[in-house]
Amino acid sequence: MEGRRFWPVSCGVAGAGPASLRGERATREESARLGLAEGTPVAEHVRTSWAADGTPVRVQVCVLPGDRNVMIYELEEQEET
Repeated sequence: MEGRRFWPVSCGVAGAGPASLRGERATREESARLGLAEGTPVAEHVRTSWAADGTPVRVQVCVLPGDRNVMIYELEEQEET
């Protein structure tokens, strides 16, 4: 993933570590698989789930066409200390 930028996003899911969400242009392979014009904006969401002993057990990678999706998220309020 050389040359790609990542923005960590905490999803707060038990058994999951931080996720990453990034925007970029679709690669040739992504364009072919998703039926997109090459260079269409996409978002890539990567999430890793971990076992209780710290072993990674799953990596989920989703590529979402930017012109077909809306991302909705909630932020938890934190008390000031």
